[in-house]
Parts: sequence; structure tokens; C-alpha cells
Amino acid sequence: MTGRFLFVLPFVMLLGCVDTFEQHLAYDYLGDGVHEVAPVQTPALADTVSVKGELGSASFGGRLRVSDSRLFWQDGADITLDYVVDDGVFVPTDDQGLVLLSFYHHLAGVRDDLSGRGWQDDMDAIFPVTTIAWTPEQLVSAATPIENAAYLSGGINAFILYEDANNNIPLGAHAGVVRHEFGHAWFQVLMLPVVERALNGDPVVEDLRAVNEGFADMVAILSLDDPMAIPFVERNPRLAHTTDGFTGSDDPYSLGVVFAGFAWDARVLSNDAEQTLELTVGALEDFREFLFTEESDGTAQQFGLMLYDRYSSEINDFRLCQAWRIRFPDLVGRCGR
Repeated sequence: MTGRFLFVLPFVMLLGCVDTFEQHLAYDYLGDGVHEVAPVQTPALADTVSVKGELGSASFGGRLRVSDSRLFWQDGADITLDYVVDDGVFVPTDDQGLVLLSFYHHLAGVRDDLSGRGWQDDMDAIFPVTTIAWTPEQLVSAATPIENAAYLSGGINAFILYEDANNNIPLGAHAGVVRHEFGHAWFQVLMLPVVERALNGDPVVEDLRAVNEGFADMVAILSLDDPMAIPFVERNPRLAHTTDGFTGSDDPYSLGVVFAGFAWDARVLSNDAEQTLELTVGALEDFREFLFTEESDGTAQQFGLMLYDRYSSEINDFRLCQAWRIRFPDLVGRCGR
């Protein structure tokens, strides 16, 4: 009898120590570029302690390797977050946990938003990702530029988060930055034939990265309906970005912000962010097909033509033409030019 009692007692004590929680802390987005740390729910997160769920699993470290001239991802270690439970809320006890949980929360948000708008097949092509890797600075290769969050394409399909010295909101926990990085993953799905040609050394368009960066910004500002979604002053879509600034530049953002600026022009004129995002995705698909025609000159700027055609199909406002002429002063073929 005594032996049986000793066997049962530890089991009962173990059950009494299991933590239960339905919410976790994260940088919650309030709009206008403002966040606050608050309890949130992330149904896609099946295992909060290990940061695992429907979107994929987080890992510690990992690195890019080269094999047969192709990049591949070498997995890092599994993650187990340190935490306490406060009034039923999971509270990570270090910055790593708070950034990872915030990233997962925002990534689930954009996936769910777009799935509900009819892009479920595209979401299924992206998720689950290979990993969401937390990479401390000391583990970053000297050949790898340190960014605060990045998406690895080329068949790797992974998100990488770096330690961040940002004094405000860590960029890996910023809702707009997360949606921007997600935009790169979506770009790979929508532009797959073009991306595959580029990977095989046969590009069909110059400056593809400029379209990629522009589209990622457009996804962030339109899906959140917030021009402050990208937390960099020079990327504010309300500024007078034009292709004049792109001439002779190797910086993909100098053209990408022009596309994003024109998208915000259209959103202001239509007063409908959801419709503008739908038209933007349609324009990217049109551009993908256009690049394989004889009419294409193989330049990224021609994406501006596709944007104007899609926007003008729904926005009957002369100011759209004016905005297009300002944003793309060197582009011909629309608005009487």
C-alpha cells in the first residue's frame, strides 16, 4: 500500500504544477507606427514555450550553407523559452522570447487576413516555413549582412531574426516589418516563373529586387492600412518619391519606394486599402506575364504601367493619372505620354 501511494503522489504533484495560459505578451500594434507590450492571443501557436505551430517552428541559430553552387539552410537548435505566468498570461523573461512571440503573432495575423480575402492557396504555398530562426550577432557569418529581420528565398523559405539594438521597437517584433518580410515570401509565390529563371542565371527583368522590395512595402502599408507601417522616414509612401531618384542607383529601395508611393496614392483616391491591395497583386501578376512578351524591355520600371492599368480600372479619378506622371516621369505609354 505504501509503495502504491509513493508512485501516485509525484504524478499528482506534477499535474498540479502544469502551467496553463491562453495569452502571451507581445508587441501589439495600435496603428500609426505605435506598439505596446500587451497580452494577445495567437491560435496558430500550438506550443508557446517552444514557439511551434501552424506557421512552422522557431530555432536558435542555424546558418546558410553552399552545396553544388546552391544555398541551403542548416538547422539550429530547438528553442525553449524561459517564462513566468502572470494571471494566466505567458510572460517571456528575456528579449529573445518577446521578439519571437511578437513575430509569430504578427505573421499569423497577416496569414489569416489574406486567407480570409481569397488567397488561401498562396498561404498554403508559404506555410509552414522551414524555420523562424533567432540568430544572435555572434553566430552571423562575416559575409552575411546583419539585418533585423530577413526572408530567405531560393527554396529555403525561412525567416531570420537578428538581435536588434533599436531603442524603440525591435524590428523583428514590429508589425509592419513582419508584414514586409512576409511580402517577400508572397512575392516568391506570385513571381515564381521569373524567380526560377533568375536563379538559373537567365533573368527576364533588370532590378527584380526593386520590385520585390516595393511589393513587400506595399503589402505592409496596405494590409495594415497604415502609411507608417514601415518605420523608416525615407520609406514613407506619402513623400514625393519618383524614378528620378532611381537613375543610376544600385539601391533597390530607391525604386521600390516609388511603387509603394504610387500604391498609397491609389489607396488615398479609392479610400479602400483592401481593394488597392487586390489590384496591386493583380498588377504584379500582370507584370509577371508581361515580362515574357515582346513588348517588355526587361526593366523593373514597367511595373508602373501594370499598376496604373489595374488601379485605373477601378479608380475613375484624373488625379490618379497626375500621380502616375509624377511618380514615373521617365515612363511612357499612359496618361497621354
